[in-house]
Amino acid sequence: MRIIRVHIALLFVLCVAILPCLAQDTISLHTADVISAAEVRSLGYGPSQVLTKSDLQRLPTEQVADAMRFFAGVQVKDYGGLGGLRTIDVRGMGTHQVGVTYDGIPVTNAQNGVVDLGRFSALNIESLHLYNGNAVLPLLSASELSSGSVISIGSGQPYFRGAEKTHVRAGLRAGSYGTFQPSLLLERKVSDRLLLQAQADYLWSEGNYHFHHRVNGAYDITLVRSNSDVKTWHSEMAMYLKTDDNDGLLSVRGYLYASARGLPGAVVRNRTNSTDRQWDTNAFVQVMWHKSFSTSWQMRIRAKAGYDYLHYFSDGSTNGGFMSVDNLFRQYETFLSMAHQVRLLPALSLSFAADYRYNRLRSDLQGFAFPQRHTLLSSLGADAAFGRLNLRALVLATFVTDETRKSQGDTQRRAELSPCFIATWEPFPDTPFRLHGMYKRIFRMPSLNDLYYTFVGNANLLPERTNQFVVGASCLLPLNLQAKVEYYHNTVWQKIVAIPASNPFRWTMMNLGRVQIDGVETSVAGLWTLRKTKLRLRANYTYEHAIDVTNPAEVCYRHQIPYIPRHSAGITAGLERGCFSLDYAFIYTGDRYDQKANIPENFVPAWYTSDLMLSFRKPHYEVSVAVNNLFDQAYEVVKGYPLPGRHYFLKFIYTL
Repeated sequence: MRIIRVHIALLFVLCVAILPCLAQDTISLHTADVISAAEVRSLGYGPSQVLTKSDLQRLPTEQVADAMRFFAGVQVKDYGGLGGLRTIDVRGMGTHQVGVTYDGIPVTNAQNGVVDLGRFSALNIESLHLYNGNAVLPLLSASELSSGSVISIGSGQPYFRGAEKTHVRAGLRAGSYGTFQPSLLLERKVSDRLLLQAQADYLWSEGNYHFHHRVNGAYDITLVRSNSDVKTWHSEMAMYLKTDDNDGLLSVRGYLYASARGLPGAVVRNRTNSTDRQWDTNAFVQVMWHKSFSTSWQMRIRAKAGYDYLHYFSDGSTNGGFMSVDNLFRQYETFLSMAHQVRLLPALSLSFAADYRYNRLRSDLQGFAFPQRHTLLSSLGADAAFGRLNLRALVLATFVTDETRKSQGDTQRRAELSPCFIATWEPFPDTPFRLHGMYKRIFRMPSLNDLYYTFVGNANLLPERTNQFVVGASCLLPLNLQAKVEYYHNTVWQKIVAIPASNPFRWTMMNLGRVQIDGVETSVAGLWTLRKTKLRLRANYTYEHAIDVTNPAEVCYRHQIPYIPRHSAGITAGLERGCFSLDYAFIYTGDRYDQKANIPENFVPAWYTSDLMLSFRKPHYEVSVAVNNLFDQAYEVVKGYPLPGRHYFLKFIYTL
């Protein structure tokens, strides 16, 4: 209770700081970071949730996964350790229903269906969007329409003013647990048509942090998290070329990520140490070409070739009695996409997209199925405007073919049609108020691990099918407050649920026949200027009722599904004056259960953390000091995986 009172006191102080500003006649409403009336209309189906580059710089984190915690309806699953797996669950539909794109090209993992967002650094991210349902943007690929929600990561593209030819940015981040992270960004303007970019960063951390261990319902002993070290190397190179008298843009990006990390495992049955290790290499080259043939016809072509390597080792003599594991996995991916948009009339346009993806998985596991998957996605859509009413209709066709070495030439094929309807309406002219609604049907194939993994795979596993309904409103309130509220109702049939076992590389696959999810999201944001002081505020709250309605005879009937809290909230607030800024971030996640049955043995308590960062910025350099988990809270996002207490970081950035 004492900590809760301190949180309330901090928020009260921020409110007290803001209220006098609202009473002053000299206040100016700063709209640079707040949505305008015109932008509300242009965003189509509801405003997306977005963190801009300046927003990310004010957060005390360098990871995309950590930044995602500040979006409404998002639960970040953190499996412990500084190098631990981080995945995203949006609106209770599961991590597999979250699509991820990097510069508009999908990031996928056919092996387990989960993209580890811990491998993406926010050091050079221009924007981070979360679209629930579909983004109403031109020239989307068919893959971007196939998920319940989409995380769109936009890299920072070079921008030169006047006679500028070269940009250099060097950074260093260091702090608790022996963390050391240098970074370097180089940008070059070769000509008015050709821009080049290169970046690299290295992360090294011992990761042995103290944590409070929960015994008999209370945190009464302090232990050290061992085998939590991490070393990562990340580099990218990009080229941007204007073609055809500037009517076309060709971009090419190469990406390399390599890591070696310890996996500390779950703290269960008085077992607190682990020697499990994991090595990863992720590499891809992606190309995108955008061409405008006329004011009414645009085309975008995307292509990607990717390679993923994973080596996992677990010593049976030290992993609590489990058998030893030493496995290699190699995954190969090829992706091709073409999208067209044609405007037939001023108020009517058609869109078409077709994607092809080929995935192949190889392993040294005995009896491995050696699966390969061909996926063809095609979408057809129409957009119509009737005054202040906008309508969009889409249909997505999915064709999946799986082949395995065990099948001896036999194949498994799936085909599905998935419709989507979106409507937006502005009831009042020249008023930034919008109502929106959506219906979408989603089809998700099980991952290759779900189907073919040697120990837990089930080749007869059924695909998930989801109905997604959304109604909501967005508007600008007095005092320049942007507000949004949405109600959503999702029904998932044959939901595939993965629950981590004590061995972090093994999962227990569970299939829930039917899950019903009802939720309400609310968010507000504002930016005010009083003389030379800027005040920022973003807040969101989510209520979610996600229950298993498979079988009335089961004990868990109408129980909340695993790891979905009923209540969650986030707040970021900041003060900026001159060269100094002070930013505060608060995250709250309510009570949850780690199994289907909502009984005391499966209870996971609520947690909340506060982060604080003080920054000093000049035109060519920036210095920041951050305190994460300010009040040293003992908490677990995933049961058995304790996370760090209070820790500190210092960041220095120099630009030229």
